[in-house]
Amino acid sequence: MPWSVGRFYGFRPKGAAAGFGLALVAGAIALGVANPQLGGYLVFGIGIVAGVILMTAYYAWRLRAIARWWR
Repeated sequence: MPWSVGRFYGFRPKGAAAGFGLALVAGAIALGVANPQLGGYLVFGIGIVAGVILMTAYYAWRLRAIARWWR
């Protein structure tokens, strides 16, 4: 989606993803208060997903740097 379209409809992808992530963490904390075992599973799962996303971003950045060097 082009950035102009995103701004036109009031949807910012980075802000929406950050808000969704914060909502997931807040929900996991609230569930952890009610049921510590289930909340722990959710926090662990969110941590694993965040780690995978960050590693994917790092490797994509690294591959772009290598591709620029080869050009």
